[in-house]
Amino acid sequence: MSDNTKILFGIFCLMLTLVFLYTLTALGFNGNDSAFIILVLAVISLVTGLIFGISGILSSRKK
Repeated sequence: MSDNTKILFGIFCLMLTLVFLYTLTALGFNGNDSAFIILVLAVISLVTGLIFGISGILSSRKK
């Protein structure tokens, strides 16, 4: 993957995290299973976005 692709994928994952969090607030924090699944997806998307974004920025600075 090129550096720009990593950065763009990181930004996409971070925006997807916002969508998951918005869905979570629309569902409410009732403790039901669907809210827990959405929360897990938001955390996975956040971590993936940060890893790809930071690695893309760091590898583009080395060149």
